[in-house]
Amino acid sequence: EVEQLLDSWFKECYKMIKGFDSDNTRMAQKVAKDLKSGIDDFRVKFPFLRAFCVEAILPRHWDELFEKMSIEPFADYDDIRMHQMLEKGVLEFAENFEEISAAAQKEHSLKKAMAAMKDWGPLEFMTTLYKETGCPILKGIDEIQAVLDDHIVKTQAIRSSPFCRPFEQEVLQWEVTLLYLQDFVDECLAVQRTWMQLEPIFLSDDIKRQLPEESSGFATIDVTFRERMKQVEGSPGCLGVAAAGGIVEDFKDANEKLEKIQKGLKDYLETKRLYFPRFFFLNDADLLSILAETKDPTLVQPHMAKAFEGIAS
Repeated sequence: EVEQLLDSWFKECYKMIKGFDSDNTRMAQKVAKDLKSGIDDFRVKFPFLRAFCVEAILPRHWDELFEKMSIEPFADYDDIRMHQMLEKGVLEFAENFEEISAAAQKEHSLKKAMAAMKDWGPLEFMTTLYKETGCPILKGIDEIQAVLDDHIVKTQAIRSSPFCRPFEQEVLQWEVTLLYLQDFVDECLAVQRTWMQLEPIFLSDDIKRQLPEESSGFATIDVTFRERMKQVEGSPGCLGVAAAGGIVEDFKDANEKLEKIQKGLKDYLETKRLYFPRFFFLNDADLLSILAETKDPTLVQPHMAKAFEGIAS
């Protein structure tokens, strides 16, 4: 706005100087020329004045300028006055200071963006009890996932900017926090999905007897999953979960073990199918249901029609 006014005043002065070009208006022309001279002088100083007024300029920016000017820094940066800088010849370094000021503004914008992203206070993981198990599970994760996706992209963009160098460690630490939360969501949902499939299977005493190693492994995972999910239920704040030590590591370990348990379960079902080929007509869930209810033949009946033609269940 000031720059536009200066341009407007300069044009008006130029018109007046041209318009007062007669013997009767020489005094008026002189006044117009003096005014134009003052405007010209101010226009020379304006780039520095504009840079000088930027709130984002910090002491280290002044230090950078003073180093370029080869002068001693001020004892108190709050006491810096424009006339002092002009006396020290700052106009010769106006271009340098404009660059420093522009960098300060960009740094300030990035800092503001970082501060806005760190307001995760209201965001909490929602849980609900799964059926009759008494175990909390995650639900309604879409909002948190959307915020995570957005903030990870923004944080990585800030980290790639050359203007984040003064607070690079802060950006890196925030990125670590966001990526840890993303790992938590991914690993927790993976454990949760498999746990929901296997939990009713390993409740069966027959399955426990036939697959003792897998049953023991699942029991250990079941305890860990329940404990960690109750921890999330009790302290659902996202940043609190991110600060909870070992939770992602526990879920990663659980997922690796669950893969082995699922493989053991799959191999077990294949041996049963090879032993009795009619079982190939049944999917894994139906076959597990039959194998889990060997003590009560009536519970096997609903699956008979799938294995044998012409038999009504």
